[in-house]
Amino acid sequence: MLCHLMRTRNYHSQSRRRRASKKKLTIFYKQIDEQLKTIEELNFKATKDSSPIGSPRGAVVRYRNLYFESQKIESLMNENHQLALKLERALGKLEAYENGASAISEGLKKMKETILVTNLTRSTETAVNFSTQAFPLMDAGAEPLKKKKARTGK
Repeated sequence: MLCHLMRTRNYHSQSRRRRASKKKLTIFYKQIDEQLKTIEELNFKATKDSSPIGSPRGAVVRYRNLYFESQKIESLMNENHQLALKLERALGKLEAYENGASAISEGLKKMKETILVTNLTRSTETAVNFSTQAFPLMDAGAEPLKKKKARTGK
């Protein structure tokens, strides 16, 4: 029973706090509404005084249109700048690719020439080896004759 009384007291105190909070919020919202009304009145007076014909509507509309136009222009300028940067990067990549492709083709040409020269030197070395192997056989028969002559002369 005691617990039940404590719960009801807590419930009532919470509901009082909620009511007080709601009252404070209601007062706060009323103050905000009043401030918004005074701001609108001040804007109306300012635009009425600044417009040549005295109608604030035209001046406000023109001002808003100019403001939105300037915002659009600024956003388009930013977008244009970003696109220019992307284009510059793409051109740089394309140039690097083209230079790389020409460098690769030049490298392949040089490699081809090197392979041809290497093959040519190998074939000449092979031909020289065959010819030197063939000539010593012919010289081999001549050398013993010289030795024989040298022996007979003793």
